[in-house]
Formats: sequence, C-alpha cells, structure tokens
Amino acid sequence: METIGKSEIEKLTDSQILDFEKQLQLDSDKILEHFNLMRLLSRYGTPHIKGGKEMGVMWAKDIDIKVIAKDLSIDRWIQLCSELLKIKGVRKIFPINYRDYDREVNWLSEGNKGFGYLVSINNLNVPDVSDSRMWNIEMSLVEDDGVFGQSEEGRRATKDWKEKLTETSRVTIIRLKMFIAEASKKLKEMGFNKIDSLLVYDAVFNNNVSSIDDFIKYYETKEQNQQKVYTFLKLMK
Repeated sequence: METIGKSEIEKLTDSQILDFEKQLQLDSDKILEHFNLMRLLSRYGTPHIKGGKEMGVMWAKDIDIKVIAKDLSIDRWIQLCSELLKIKGVRKIFPINYRDYDREVNWLSEGNKGFGYLVSINNLNVPDVSDSRMWNIEMSLVEDDGVFGQSEEGRRATKDWKEKLTETSRVTIIRLKMFIAEASKKLKEMGFNKIDSLLVYDAVFNNNVSSIDDFIKYYETKEQNQQKVYTFLKLMK
C-alpha cells in the first residue's frame, strides 16, 4: 500500500483492510514456498512464524521467523548465511551478531543466554509475487523461546492477545499499525525514535483503544513519550 496520511487511513473500510491483509498473507506464503525456506531453517532448529503474519495482522511486507536452534553457534549461523546467498532469487542478506556482541559489551547479565544471531534477506525475486523486491524476511536463531526480546511475561501476553483477537480488533490493530508506520517516518526525519508497535497491542487489548484518535490520547499517557511527539501526532492529517 502506498504512503497515505491519517485521514486516508481512517477512510479505509474494514473490508479493504482485511482484503489488504489477506493478500499479504497469500504473497508471504508464496515467497516462503518459492524459497522452501521453512525446510531449510528446519535443518538448524525448529522454525516458528512470528509477528504480524502469525497474528493475522500483517500490514507491511515483512516476514518474521524465529528458529529455536539445535546447536546455536556462530559457525552454524555463518553456514545459514552462506546457504541463503546461494538461493536463486536472493540478492542480498543482512546479518547482525546480537549474541556475541551484546555479551562482549556487557549488555547481557551473567547467566543470560543472550539474544541470538539474526539475518534478513530482501531484494527478493519471486516471479509469482509482483512486488517481491519490496519484501523483507527476518530470521533469528536463538537457544530457546525466552530470548531475543521475549520474556516469559511477553510470551504470556502474546498468547493472551491471540486468544482475544477478533475480526474487529484485527482491523483496529492493522489500521493503527498503518498510522504509526506513517507517523514514524516523519518522526525519524525530526530526529525522534519510531513508535513501538507493541504499544498498539497494549492499547487495543488492555486499554480498549478502537480508533486512531483514541490511540493518540493513549500515547499521551506514556511517561516516556515526549510532549513534542504527542503534539505532532495530534496534528497529523
């Protein structure tokens, strides 16, 4: 979907949003099947689809996959990166060593299993998906499901959200994600950090937010949010 403003996002009907999400699901399935990616990742551990695709609230051309690794090591990660580059239709990969670097700079407490190894691929070439070059697939190799930014509390919250998800809340979440994506682009130009998409789930499931204006009011209640950002959101058209 092309860049649109707040008023255009608000005018989108529920059926338009659900049709848009459905097409993203279909295209993402075609991409995964084309590269036989889940089969490849299963050689390194147990792959799990995460993020918007798992929840049924896709709004961007992104696929998140977490792999619970059988043998987590930098050599295995490098091997995966090498295999990905050999796949026809993959032009570029982007690896990040969160695990060893974060330990080296003491970002991890003693005994913490660390985050993990991440690699993303983009600039894809999938004949059956017209805009496949716009897609990004992000894969993280971790020791267990409790690392890489998802605590036990976080896992419980995700499970709770999935159980609460309805067609109405799906539409609200996708609409809000569209809004914060557009807002974050402009905020970045102003020197601010992007808005955390996890706030959308908290807003909808824990604070009964059902519209963009409701979300802006909810955002004001967060102590860490600068007043300038809140004012900017209120003025978005």
